[in-house]
Formats: sequence, C-alpha cells, structure tokens
Amino acid sequence: MSRQAGCPEEAKKVAAEIETDIVVAMRRSAARAEVCAVPDGYRVAGPAPAAAVAVHDPEAAVTLIELARVRGWALVPRGGGSQDGWGATVSREPVVVMDTRGLAGIVSYTPGDLTARVRAGTSVADLNAQLRSHGQCLGSSAPGADATLGGVVSGDDFGPARLAYGSARDWVLGLSVLDGAGRMFVTGGNVVKNVSGLDVGKLFVGGFGSLGVVTEVAVRLRPLPLCRRLWAAAFVDAAAAWDAVRAVWAGAFQPTGVALMGGEDGVTRLAVLLEGTAADVDAQVTDLAGLASGAAVMDERASGRAWSAGCGAGHRAGGLAVRSEVPEGALADLYAAAAGWPGKPERTAWPGLGVLWSVWPLGRGVGASLLDAVRAARAASEAVGGRALVAASPPEIRAEVEVFGDPGPLRTAFKSVKDHFDPDGVLVPGRFVGGL
Repeated sequence: MSRQAGCPEEAKKVAAEIETDIVVAMRRSAARAEVCAVPDGYRVAGPAPAAAVAVHDPEAAVTLIELARVRGWALVPRGGGSQDGWGATVSREPVVVMDTRGLAGIVSYTPGDLTARVRAGTSVADLNAQLRSHGQCLGSSAPGADATLGGVVSGDDFGPARLAYGSARDWVLGLSVLDGAGRMFVTGGNVVKNVSGLDVGKLFVGGFGSLGVVTEVAVRLRPLPLCRRLWAAAFVDAAAAWDAVRAVWAGAFQPTGVALMGGEDGVTRLAVLLEGTAADVDAQVTDLAGLASGAAVMDERASGRAWSAGCGAGHRAGGLAVRSEVPEGALADLYAAAAGWPGKPERTAWPGLGVLWSVWPLGRGVGASLLDAVRAARAASEAVGGRALVAASPPEIRAEVEVFGDPGPLRTAFKSVKDHFDPDGVLVPGRFVGGL
C-alpha cells in the first residue's frame, strides 16, 4: 500500500502541495487553468487522484506536463469520463487529472468540404448540435452524451453504428497533440486526402493518452440522414433472433447498426437502426416486421431504450466488461457459449462487427470466479481467431490479468514508441498495452 493511500492526513498534505505547485506554475506562465474538484468516488483505472486541473488553453496543458515531469506525477488526461474505468492500472502516484473539457469549440469549419477542426474537449453532442444547422453531423457511433471528441479518439470508442460510420480511425483527418515532453506537433491535415506513407496520427487513436494529449481534431463529417428510425423486437427464442439477424444480411436491408441483447428474463432483444429517405426506411421497417414472426415488436420509446442499452453495454458503472472481437461467422456461436461462462454474464452482440460484450455487473461476484470468467472469454475468443480485451474491471481483476491481452514480442515496439513520445513516463504510466 502506498504512503498516500494508507494515510488520509498524508494524502491531504500531498494534495495541498500539488495544488500549490499548480497554482504558482499557472500564474507564472499566464496560462488559463484552475484546480478543480475530483469527482466523488472517481477512479481512473488505478489510484485515487490527488488533484485535478481544468485547462483552458494548450499553454496550460504544456505547463502541467512540464510540472509533472519535474515532480514525478502521473498525469491522466480526461474529458467526459466515459472511459474512466477502462485500461490497465495507472502504476505511479500521485495521480493528477488534466480535465480537458475547457479546450472546447470549433476552430474552423468548411461545410462544403464536410470537414471541421475542433478542440478536443468539445463533447460530441455539442458538436453535432452546432453542425445540425448545416445539415451535417460527426460520424461517430460512440455512446455517452458527455463523451468528448478527444476522449473518443484516445479510447477509440465506438458503438454498433460503426457498421456504417466507422471508428475514429476512419473519420479523423488530423490531430494536434502535446507529447509527454510538452512538445506540440500536428499530424495529418484538414482535408480528406492528406497523408502519404505512414500516418503517425493513427498511433494516438486508441492510445488512452499514453503517448500524448490530444488538443485539436480535424474530422470528416457526414450529411444528416433524411430519416432515422429505430426498430426493435423481443424474441423468446434466441435462435429465432439470430435467424432474423441473418435475414437482415441476406435481404434488401441497409442497417446503420444492429444490436442483439440477452436479458436475465430469458428474452433476446434485437434493435436495428435505419437511416435514409423516409420511403426507404418505411419499407425496411415493414420488411423487418415480417422477420419477427412470433416476436413482440416494440414501440418507438421501447425501441429507443433497447438501442441505448445495446450501445452502452461496455459503459455501465462498475463491474466487469469484456469485449470480444471475432470473425463475424463465429459471433452467434460465441454468444451462445457465453451463457455458460462463470457468473453467466449479460451479453450484447453487435452483428456485422463481430463484437460481443460480456458484462458482469457489480455484485455478481469477485475473485476467482471473475478471473475464471475472463479466462473463459479470452480462450473462447482466441479459439475462433479473435481476441478479448477487458474494458472495465474491479481492481482485483485488473491486477491479475493483462487487460489488452499479451502483446508478446510487440511489447518491445510499443515501448520504443512510448519512450519516444513520453520519455519520462508522465502520461498515464501503466495504463496501456503491456503496462506501458
């Protein structure tokens, strides 16, 4: 147990010293930032933060990075907090959170080119609200109303609508990033085709802030769909639900995303997002009803709840969440097999993406039973040529398993990249692949 964690009075003293250092440094640099409260019960995959700082300009972020290097702090960039519990354990204390939500707003926007450059602390919801007047939107399928653009990019977060929208790797055109030495650099550009050769910016997508703090993102936009509808049905027989999924792929359907959820009540719920012209969407809804023989078709409100539950499968507070990524042809069998894993997880499949979420909520059990569950999920996923990552987990599980899986010989390459961009190990040390 660390000195800070084991002694409340010592922890308060350390926090006060850190806050004083930050206030003095920000005044000297004339950067815009302030010490802010750490959210109650907040954990960022590791020790409780000693302090949190809201930054409002890149200069404040640079100052904080430089101070962390000198003082030996572990610095954790954070946006809306939708992925607080994801990743491995931060391996060093004290932890200081850099709240990036003050880095908000659109820097430049060219509606005719369907491109924009946006500060990383802007929430996806706020960005889409501003784009709506131009009939455009960001093609992100990440769940969570508070998710920020920088957080979605850093965690490579996505939902079942990735089927049509892709992930951050598909719609990010360029990035402005501060690395672990406080150096600012820009990758990519503001146009759709701007990179030849190695796109270094892709290293930061899904890096959980371990290589750099994203301050701006150039994005590819999409026209708003003319019509958007959710259709959902409840099946007593899971096999019939999967038959309906196969019929969707075999028929004249163009779903934006599909989610299939198995509940503790034995009912399997299938939710489908449809977008297009009103006539086209209406025709597809009519045809979907024909696939739901014997199922209870849900009304609009219930369909919305089912879709939201399917999108947010990996974002429930607490508990254990494992994301399996397997060949599409193996998804239905893996979904069925997961019902027999230790602890009997709640299951959500994203057909078309080969993704299965297995979730053990808080109170479902800890210790050996959940460790066995992780091992079962990983073994079954790897047996069909896929992989399983532990997105969120209780501390005792995170301490016992490699959440991203064994990187093998690639760890050397990962470490080389980490050492280049973050030579002092300031940025979320230990949280990424291989404990880097």
